[in-house]
Amino acid sequence: MSNKLPVLPLRDVLIFPDVAYELQVGRIKSIKSIDNAAFCNDQIILVAQKDAKLTDIDSSKDLFDVGVLADIVGIDKLPNGSYIVTILGKQRVNIKSYKDHATFTECEYTLMVDIPSTKVEEEAFLNTIKSNYNKLAKSDKNISVEKYFSLSKVETATQAADSLSMVLDLPFQEKQKILEMESVNTRCTFIIKKLKERLEIVEAQVQIEKNIGKQMEKNQKEYYLREQLEAIQKELGEKGEDELAEFAKKAETKLLSKEAKDKVLKELKKLKQLQPMSAESGVIRNYLDQILSLPWGEYSVDNYDIKNAEMVLERDSYGMKKTKERIIEQLAVMQMSKGTKASIICLHGSPGTGKTSIAKSIADSLGKQFTRISLGGVRDESEIRGHRRTYVGAMPGKILSALKKMNTSNPVILLDEIDKMTSDQRGDPGAAMLEVLDPSQNATFVDHFLDLEYDLSKVTFICTANDLSRIPRPLLDRMELIKVESYITSEKFEIAKRHLIPKQIKEFSLQDYKITFTDRAILDIIEFYTSESGVRMLERTIASILRKVTKNILKSRTKVKGVKVDQETVVKLLGEHRNNHGKIEATNQIGLTNGMAWTEVGGDLLQVEVVTSPGKGNMVITGSLGDVMKESCSTAFTVVKTLAPKYKIDASFFEKNDIHVHFPDGATPKDGPSAGITVVTSMISAITKRPVRRDVSMTGEVSIRGKVMPIGGLKEKVLAAHRGGIKVIICPEENKKDIKDIPKEVLKDLKIVTASQIETVLKIALT
Repeated sequence: MSNKLPVLPLRDVLIFPDVAYELQVGRIKSIKSIDNAAFCNDQIILVAQKDAKLTDIDSSKDLFDVGVLADIVGIDKLPNGSYIVTILGKQRVNIKSYKDHATFTECEYTLMVDIPSTKVEEEAFLNTIKSNYNKLAKSDKNISVEKYFSLSKVETATQAADSLSMVLDLPFQEKQKILEMESVNTRCTFIIKKLKERLEIVEAQVQIEKNIGKQMEKNQKEYYLREQLEAIQKELGEKGEDELAEFAKKAETKLLSKEAKDKVLKELKKLKQLQPMSAESGVIRNYLDQILSLPWGEYSVDNYDIKNAEMVLERDSYGMKKTKERIIEQLAVMQMSKGTKASIICLHGSPGTGKTSIAKSIADSLGKQFTRISLGGVRDESEIRGHRRTYVGAMPGKILSALKKMNTSNPVILLDEIDKMTSDQRGDPGAAMLEVLDPSQNATFVDHFLDLEYDLSKVTFICTANDLSRIPRPLLDRMELIKVESYITSEKFEIAKRHLIPKQIKEFSLQDYKITFTDRAILDIIEFYTSESGVRMLERTIASILRKVTKNILKSRTKVKGVKVDQETVVKLLGEHRNNHGKIEATNQIGLTNGMAWTEVGGDLLQVEVVTSPGKGNMVITGSLGDVMKESCSTAFTVVKTLAPKYKIDASFFEKNDIHVHFPDGATPKDGPSAGITVVTSMISAITKRPVRRDVSMTGEVSIRGKVMPIGGLKEKVLAAHRGGIKVIICPEENKKDIKDIPKEVLKDLKIVTASQIETVLKIALT
C-alpha cells in the first residue's frame, strides 16, 4: 500500500531506523517540508542527496530511491529563520515517485520489510558486532564514551548494524548501500567486515606510534650527541662534515658531465684534506657550490604549437603584424627542427616599441622560463665569461648566473640592449658573446670561473637592439634579425585603449572609480603630449593623468562615482599642448622645401630654407649640421650649377651672389644622407624665384651627376609627412620596395612618386 509524505533532503548525513538525530534545517524547501509534516502526524521521509555538494535540489533526480520514515520529535526555531529539528528514524522505505510542489517536495512510498535472521544467527551477529566494537573502542581515540554506551543498549542485530552505520567513519555511498540492504544477514556481515578493517588500521596506527616514539627517543639522543660533536668541532676548527656530505650527495644526483663530475670529486677530495678556516677551503667551497647549483641536464618541456604562439602574441600586443609573422615563421622552423639548434632572434627597432614584451610573450608561448640580462654599459669580457676563480670574489658570468637562477638548461634568455656593449682595456664583451650566440659553438661554452664545458645549445637567446650599426659585424652575422616597426597613431590608440589604460588603472587601484578616457582625449595625448616611435612615453603620460586623478579623488569630500577624461580634462591636467608637429605652410613659398627626417623617436618634417643675396659666390650653411649633411649641401650646390643652363640661370649669378642654406630648429643636431634632393629643390627655387609646392615633401640623397640615391626609414618619414598634412611624397626609385610596409590607411591619403633623377623631382615640386 502506497502512502504520501513530505520529503526532507539530507546532505553529508544519513539517519537510520531506531536512531535519534538532531538536524539544522536552513533551506527554504526543507523548512516548508517540516511545516507540512505537521499536517501528517509529524512524520516525514528522510532521503539523501546523490551529490552532497549541491546547495539546492533542482529536481527529484538528485535524490536516492531509498530513504527512512521518521518522526519529528521536536522543533526549535532560530532567530535567522532556520530550524533545529530532532528526528527519530522509524523504518526503511522505497520511494515510488516524487512530486515537486512550488514550496516543497512530496513522495509516494512503501515500507520496506527486513528479511529476518534465525534466532541463532541473530544472537551470533549481535555478539560478534559487540565484541569487535568493544576491541575497537579501546584502541580508537575517535570513538567517544557516548557512542560506546549507545551501542551497548541495543538488543537486536539489525539495531546494532544500523547504529554502527551512524557511528563508523564510512564513506557516504557505503552508508547509503547499507540503508538499501533488505537482508539483516547481509547488513550485519557488511558491518562486521568494516569493523575488522577499521580494527586492523587502528592496531597498525598504534604500532606505528610506538615505533615512532622509540625512533624519536633515538633521534633526540642522536641530536644531543651531534650538538655536542658540533660544539667540539667548532672549538677544534673542524666544522663542515655535513656540508661535504651534501656536496657529495649532489654530485651523485646531479646529471653532471663526466668532466664536471671528475672535477667535483677531485675538489671534494682536496677539500677534505684542508682546514675549514683556510682561505683555499673557502674558494673550493664556493666553486663546488656554483657548479652544483647549475641545472645540469635539467630541461623543461617545450611547446612549439604555432597556434598557441599566435594566440599569445595577439593577446599580449597589438599591431606589429609583420613582426609577429616573422616570429611565427622562426618558431615554425624551431618546431620542425625539434629545437635542437635554437636560432638567435634579434629584435631591433626604436625604444618603447615592445621588444622586451615580445620576448616575454615568446617565452610564454613556448612554455619556457624567462629571464632578462641587461647588457647596457657592459665593457668587461669577464661579465660574460666569468672571472677566473683565483681572483678574490670571483663569480661565474651573467649567462651561467641566469641559468642557476632559472633551474633549467633551456630557458628563454633576453640579452637586452646588445648594441650598448662597449670595449676597453679589460677585453671585448662582444667577442665573448660570439661563443654564446653561435649555435655551432655554444654546446661547449666554457666559463672562466667553472673552467668546464657547459651546453647552451638548448637555450633560446633573444637579443634586442636599437641601432644595428653599433653591433659588431661577426656578432650580427649570427642573429636572425626581426624588425620591430614603429607604431602609427591608430596602433598607439588601440594599444592605449586595450593595454596601457587598463594596466595603469589596475596599478593605481582605481578599478572601483569607473575611470574612462574618450577617444579624442587618447588621440590628443598621442599627438600633442608624446613624440616617440613606441608607447613608453604614452604610458608615462597616462600614468601622470591618473596620478592627478587619484589626488583629486582623495581631496574630494563627496564620493566619486565615475571619472571621465576628455580633451578639456587632458589640457587641465597636463597643461597646453607640448608638441606642435611639423605642419605645411599656408601658401607656396620660394626657397622653402619640405624634407623628411628619421629620428630615434620616429619621423619628422624637416624644412630647408634657401635665400640668395648679392655677394661673391659663397655658400653659408647653418642649422647645427653634421659632416654628412654639410657634404650633401656642397654636392647639391654643384648639381645646381650643372643644371643652370636648363633652368636659364646666368653663369655669372654664382659669382655675384651668395647662397645661404638654413635648416630650422638650429638647437637640434641634424645629420644623415637624405637631404640632397631637398637642398637642390630649395636652391633652384630661390635662384629662379619659382615657388615650391607646399603639399609636397621629399627624401633622398643626390649624386654629383643628379642621380637620386636610396635612403632608410621611409615608413617613419611617410608617417610624419602624413601627420603634417602632406599630399605628395617624392622618394628614390630604389625605395619602391619599402612602400609596401606603409599602412594602407596612410597610403590612401597620399600620392607617392618615385624618382631616379633630380629633374623628375624638380618637375613635380616646382610650380
